[in-house]
Amino acid sequence: MKEKIIDFSNGKFTYEQPKLILEPSELEMELGEGDEARGSIRVSSSDERRVKGTVLTEIPGMTLYGNSFFARAARVEFSYTPRWIRP
Repeated sequence: MKEKIIDFSNGKFTYEQPKLILEPSELEMELGEGDEARGSIRVSSSDERRVKGTVLTEIPGMTLYGNSFFARAARVEFSYTPRWIRP
């Protein structure tokens, strides 16, 4: 720890970003017209460090709830209604 403090005081900063684990790693849904899907995505770091982030979506009709986090593991809830997609 002393070495890190000395490095910080000398302006030497090294930071390795933790690898993120997403569960499930991909989403696959089959929906009929007017259906709605609900679920969640778990975000965690591979080395159990706390991570800070925001989950964004560019998918029309998908809404994220509680998409900002600062934790070792976070659960981001979502709902999806395919209003703008034709069958």
